[in-house]
Amino acid sequence: MSASRSGSAAVNAVTDRLASLFEAVGGDRNAFTPAEVMAMWPKVVASLRTLVDIPASEAVIKDGATSRKDQALVAATRLRDVATGIAPRLPIRDRSTLEDHLKLRDPERMAHAIVKNAANATAVAGSIGGFLVITSRTGPGLILSIPLRVATETLVVAAIELKMIGELHEIYDQPLEGSATQRGTTALKLWASYRGLDVTDTGGIFQTVTEIARRPTTRRAAASVTGKALGGRGLRLGAGVVGAIENHKSSMSLGDQVRAELRRTQLSGLNVKVVKLDEDQD
Repeated sequence: MSASRSGSAAVNAVTDRLASLFEAVGGDRNAFTPAEVMAMWPKVVASLRTLVDIPASEAVIKDGATSRKDQALVAATRLRDVATGIAPRLPIRDRSTLEDHLKLRDPERMAHAIVKNAANATAVAGSIGGFLVITSRTGPGLILSIPLRVATETLVVAAIELKMIGELHEIYDQPLEGSATQRGTTALKLWASYRGLDVTDTGGIFQTVTEIARRPTTRRAAASVTGKALGGRGLRLGAGVVGAIENHKSSMSLGDQVRAELRRTQLSGLNVKVVKLDEDQD
């Protein structure tokens, strides 16, 4: 079997396992919670290890690539393919289900709750990722490798934010249209556009993953301040806190952007209806 065919089979297998995991998240309520993120993290790591399965000191993926950058591009492509396959299977709750789960009816309060919940969930992912940044300096290279940590955090955060975007559209009565696959693809494209990313461009995916991979510098710098006062435990705690703050702030900002855009579209639609009503009366 060729390397590319083997790679495709691996991607399909991982996509199916992770899609099943994300489909079942939150039980009947279909909501990513901090506890759910903590529980799913080792399962995501175990699945992605089949794509990123070598020590941190070595290249990202063995797939016939000749340099670390080439191998990183292969990793980015695989991560994109997995995300694309998972997106249509994320459980997006409709407006009535959200009202029942959140016990709210006001769209703005519902939207705030959805964004806040998503930000809290991505904060947990950032906290775990930050903790592992420090642990990986002395821990086993395989499970704590930077590529594996980055891939896990990237995918978990993307899934949470994709779900958030889809449900915000439901709340503002602008549901994503089409089949499950079409809705998932639309959500992925929207998420990518808000993140300034072209999902069809492997280089763009690579840049995004690279940016996330650079975060350890910030997390270690901040952690070192805490670590000086509290020792090794403080070092890990500091990195975890910084990771949580980074992700929470980023997801809140994304949610605010999506809400603002949906409000504008909603207002524009209302204005069109008012104009049409005036014309009919004339």
